[in-house]
Amino acid sequence: MYRVTTVSTGLLTVLAACALLAACGQPADEAPPPPATPAEQPAAAPAPAPAPAQPAERAPAADAVSVDADGVAQVRIGSTDQMQYTVREFAVDAGQAVELTLVHEGRLQAQVMGHNVVILKKGEEAMAFGTEVMAQGGSMDNDYLPQGMRDRVIAYTRMIGGGETTSVSFTAPDEPGEYVFVCTFPGHFGAMTGKMIVR
Repeated sequence: MYRVTTVSTGLLTVLAACALLAACGQPADEAPPPPATPAEQPAAAPAPAPAPAQPAERAPAADAVSVDADGVAQVRIGSTDQMQYTVREFAVDAGQAVELTLVHEGRLQAQVMGHNVVILKKGEEAMAFGTEVMAQGGSMDNDYLPQGMRDRVIAYTRMIGGGETTSVSFTAPDEPGEYVFVCTFPGHFGAMTGKMIVR
């Protein structure tokens, strides 16, 4: 009797241990996996950088020229204290009468920020011509256009300062093409250039 009881108690102990292990389904020393988390939202794309400011457009050739009742091309070019022409090109007909008006839209005096318009003959280059003006004795007295260089230009205005206006009349060349114009004030000829287009 004693022996049967002992066997039954041992068997019950083994069965209870098996039932406990089956109920757990995994060893007690292993941690359950972390609960699933919702998918993370993708980071918002950064806002695009603003587009860089574009430089102001220069007046096209058509806006710089009007033709009066006599067929004369009236050309108006502004100039500024920032060493700029407001018109970088204009177009006229071959052999057409032209009246070019230069307006200094700034405030600085001619001795400090003077401007002129010198239209060069074909084959002349603005930088080379402007550099030679200085070497040949260009000054305010000769409008930064020495007498010995004037046969290399089609037309030129006098040198003016802020608030002043000057004009020059000439006949456009008979040969179509592009003719450079430039301000010959010291240091300006590198930036203040443009072209007259003869059709």
